[in-house]
Amino acid sequence: FFSLQNENGYSESIHTDLDLWIKNNGTKIDGAFKYRKDLFKPISIQRFCECFLNLIENLSDEVNIPLNQRNLLPPNQI
Repeated sequence: FFSLQNENGYSESIHTDLDLWIKNNGTKIDGAFKYRKDLFKPISIQRFCECFLNLIENLSDEVNIPLNQRNLLPPNQI
């Protein structure tokens, strides 16, 4: 579902220090974080990815629960 990509510096494909792209290819949704490895450690990006996926799953499972009543961190980060 998600992948991590390192960038040594700025390139045409990365517009900020940390980019997130998401693409619907018809049968599944793909996405990736692209980031500058001189600014972020891979473990930090992995945590961003886990939090993002947890947020998406949490929001899609229980649509009627307000955000302030949700646990938005993955269980391993609480």
